[in-house]
Amino acid sequence: MELGKPLEVWDSILKIIGQKEAVDWGKIVTIGLLLAIFFYVLFALLIVRQVTLMTNFLGTKLSPYIKTFAWIYVCYAVLVLLLILNVF
Repeated sequence: MELGKPLEVWDSILKIIGQKEAVDWGKIVTIGLLLAIFFYVLFALLIVRQVTLMTNFLGTKLSPYIKTFAWIYVCYAVLVLLLILNVF
């Protein structure tokens, strides 16, 4: 049995383990993108937390600007999440 394409290999593996239907790659990619964007928003919130801790410990004249930039970054991440949800 000669297998040339990766999808054929994957379908053969699924047949061996007992699944008769092929994998819906569109759903897998969609779920992967949604998970990635969700973790991106969590990472942005983590950055806000870290910036808040940093500015409380090392307060400078730039601290309000840094906090503002961190919150703008969170807004950007949420906007990307909403755009991705709108697409799917």
